[in-house]
Amino acid sequence: MERRAKVELFEQIRREYEFGVGTIKGLHLPSVAAQCAQLAEQAVRERRAHLGYLEALLQAELEDREQRLIERRIREAHLPRMKTLEEFDFAKCPKVSAQQIHELAKGDYIAKAEPIIFMGSAAPAKPIYSRDWRWRPAGRSGGCDSRPPPG
Repeated sequence: MERRAKVELFEQIRREYEFGVGTIKGLHLPSVAAQCAQLAEQAVRERRAHLGYLEALLQAELEDREQRLIERRIREAHLPRMKTLEEFDFAKCPKVSAQQIHELAKGDYIAKAEPIIFMGSAAPAKPIYSRDWRWRPAGRSGGCDSRPPPG
């Protein structure tokens, strides 16, 4: 093949590739656009059929969408920052034994089927009247409204 024919073939392939990437971006398939060249080379190396290449592209897009969905839902949930045991400041809570907590974190008691009992003071409970119930004093009798609390 002469040089001019090779250059023309290369230009045709480049135009088709750019058209394909532009079309893919227009369809809002970012993972397909990002991975199409890499997966095409892999499909050629592995001698996969067109459907195998297409399946790999679409699988990559689905996995990426699922990952972005999870990240978006976590972000939208406004969950508190994840904390690890290594971040816990045992110096601020001297009654808690760092050694015992790290030993429990290993989970050896699970395999041994040993029961674990945590003892200590719990956080104070909120009084029942702080909830949004419709219970209120009923005049002189001092009783409560007869309506039950909602659900």
